[in-house]
Amino acid sequence: MHFSGTNDSIRNSQFGALKVKDAIVDSFTRQNLERPNVDREQADIRVNVWLNDDRASIALDLSGSSLHQRGYRQQTGQAPLKETLAAAIVLRSGWEPTTPLIDPMCGSGTLLIEAALIACDRAPGLLRKHWGFTAWSQFNAALWQEVKTEAQNRARTGTAATQARFFGYDNNGRVLEWSQANARRAGVFELFTFGQQDLLKLTNPVDPAVHGTVLSNPPYGERLESEPALIALHSQLGRLMKQHFGGWNLSLFSASPELLSCLQLRADRQFKAKNGPLDCVQKKL
Repeated sequence: MHFSGTNDSIRNSQFGALKVKDAIVDSFTRQNLERPNVDREQADIRVNVWLNDDRASIALDLSGSSLHQRGYRQQTGQAPLKETLAAAIVLRSGWEPTTPLIDPMCGSGTLLIEAALIACDRAPGLLRKHWGFTAWSQFNAALWQEVKTEAQNRARTGTAATQARFFGYDNNGRVLEWSQANARRAGVFELFTFGQQDLLKLTNPVDPAVHGTVLSNPPYGERLESEPALIALHSQLGRLMKQHFGGWNLSLFSASPELLSCLQLRADRQFKAKNGPLDCVQKKL
């Protein structure tokens, strides 16, 4: 049960949630149905109520847990991107799924893994163990199994057919191990090349005639306190792009437009987005 909002009669969300719960139980009792139990951790059916003055909106949760929880990510580095946001960043990056994709500061690998899921036609919820709608009385188990089987078949076909290759680098060996484990759980590990290295050692790992995309969420003020180090990192990335990645796309997501200007590369397009409470920008350079 989730309750949000107050009015003159309901001044506390916990009280509001209790009243809705009591009303649901009373309804079952009047119909001589088995009394439903409350499970705060893993409810079969989640009820969401939003109260505005004297009107309330009541909704049943189809998904259960948040849809950004794909199921493959069990370890993360500092300030990880939600999977849904990472997928949006990939789609806005200009990357073509038939071309190589590099993240030189990949952390736990979320950007690359979301890109690989797209390239392989793998449904983002394929690994989820629980869905809210499976406990509904109208749930059609046979139809749901058909949908899952189709998604699994498409994933196998797409993974076998894709020409995309993904390269993830990070100077933190422990975080890189997490990235590898996440890629394995997502079913896309065979498409990846991982390497522990400093950004300064970044070079083009593919045929010079092949052009792709460098995509990353580099550190900014929320994650690294030293401003001179941040400025140097972005300046180095700009120089490396000019030196080793002629003809490639570069797309960076950051909460600091000022740091992105240190790249000294012209932006073709930019998009605004929120990362939790942070106002962020994604620039295509």
